[in-house]
Amino acid sequence: MRITRAYTITPEVKRILDTKPNKSDYVCRAVCKLHTQGEHFELRDVPTKQLLVALTTRYDQDSMEYKLISNILAMK
Repeated sequence: MRITRAYTITPEVKRILDTKPNKSDYVCRAVCKLHTQGEHFELRDVPTKQLLVALTTRYDQDSMEYKLISNILAMK
């Protein structure tokens, strides 16, 4: 169940939220993350490029997986 509330935000926060497709979900995740002070790890909070770079360390450079991930990184 969702509850609607009105809060005052800064212009900077408004600019950030304007770039997000689901503002409510973004705010909920940010508040929960701040509240737990990072105790709860969400994989979806990790940027895609960072995930891809981390994946390249799991494979040998001659493997197809490594080549595929490297190609994806080159497209970004």
